[in-house]
Amino acid sequence: MEKVFHLGLNRDDLQGATLAIVPGDPDRSARISEQLENPRCLVRTREFHAYLGTLSGQSVVICSTGICEASDWRPPSQEQRSCSVPKT
Repeated sequence: MEKVFHLGLNRDDLQGATLAIVPGDPDRSARISEQLENPRCLVRTREFHAYLGTLSGQSVVICSTGICEASDWRPPSQEQRSCSVPKT
């Protein structure tokens, strides 16, 4: 089975995980993994930090995207909403 080139992982590495948590911040991946049972780091490649562990007996994978929202996120203003692309 081929590995995903930017992660260096394949399906077997995920050990049947059907739940994925995808935070933006790579450091947040590590902090979230600490809440799992038997966490282990799968890979740290650029902004992608992936961990595997279990939660209530279920395999869970955590992988950061490197795309973060500001911690002071607010809903868009009326002006910002009016600039959005209309639905077709």
